[in-house]
Amino acid sequence: MINEFALCAREVSYTYRTRLERIAAATSLSCRLEAGKVTAILGRSGSGKSTLGLLLAGLLKPEAGAVFFTNGDRSSPEAVAYLFQFPEQLFSEDTIEKELCKGERNRLEMAKDALQSVGLESHNFLSRNPFEISGGQARLVAMAVQLARPFRAIIFDEPTTGLDWTMRAHIRRLIRKQAEANKIVGLITHHLTFAASVSDSAVGLNDGRIVWEGDPKQLIDNAKIRKELGL
Repeated sequence: MINEFALCAREVSYTYRTRLERIAAATSLSCRLEAGKVTAILGRSGSGKSTLGLLLAGLLKPEAGAVFFTNGDRSSPEAVAYLFQFPEQLFSEDTIEKELCKGERNRLEMAKDALQSVGLESHNFLSRNPFEISGGQARLVAMAVQLARPFRAIIFDEPTTGLDWTMRAHIRRLIRKQAEANKIVGLITHHLTFAASVSDSAVGLNDGRIVWEGDPKQLIDNAKIRKELGL
């Protein structure tokens, strides 16, 4: 069943430019991320996964094509939460409460709820320094920072990097919880097993182009496509 509300990319292209070269990171990419589902964005390093994610989140502006919600609104960082690969590296405050609220006291209750949603008790963490907690806890706090604000869609960029299997299972539950709340969820990863365990559908990228779409579980036994995607 197709969900009517979705985040769509239509024929989007993007080129990174340096003094010496131009790198086509996305070429005529089209995809649809539906509310209530997890859509995996798969491929090897350099395939264009993160570029597509940043375009979907409105953090990059496409040189061609468009990114939009099916209600007609354009994608924007205000509407799409983006969790970078090492989000804990973006901490800048001396308490977790300040990280979650960023000076807006009326967000405190939402901040507490966000901590609770990632499995952290607010009374144990709000007053703590985010630079003095474990790596796994820091990753969860960084997720809570994104969850503490209103959003229509959320994109996780390699959320399990550097985490043990216990934390990966916890992250999997968090991702599914967002889909169950009817959010639009994108998952950027090169870990096929994790993608197959949490995603409803997937697109596969190679050299900035979408070369495969379908159920990620189908890739487990498809060595040819896995090789093309570098999985």
